[in-house]
Amino acid sequence: MQKILIIEDNFDNMTLIRMLLEQEGFQILLARDGKEGFEAAIREQPDLIALDLGMPVMDGWEFIRKAKSTPDIQEIPIVVVTAILLPGERHKVLDAGCAGYVSKPFPVHELVGEIQRCLAE
Repeated sequence: MQKILIIEDNFDNMTLIRMLLEQEGFQILLARDGKEGFEAAIREQPDLIALDLGMPVMDGWEFIRKAKSTPDIQEIPIVVVTAILLPGERHKVLDAGCAGYVSKPFPVHELVGEIQRCLAE
């Protein structure tokens, strides 16, 4: 069973993403901010990380920079799941080394499809 680490500070969003992915048969790990997520990624070695950008303690951008420069986790695909809709944001996320991007609110099939696509690569 593939493990997905969800790093999300909003309880409702975290719960929704967790439920959708559990229905698809994934094992889910949870973290409420980038710092907690970084520690969990190193400890648990998930198959994929679903990451929010706007979080306390360590935001998503800092998490990406740190994860991509840490040999133990730098190859784990990161799918950004965020409500931040600035122009060029998707391009910026992919340039930072992330595997995918999903805008909130999202259709269920879009989130699941993007995660499955990134895991298949």
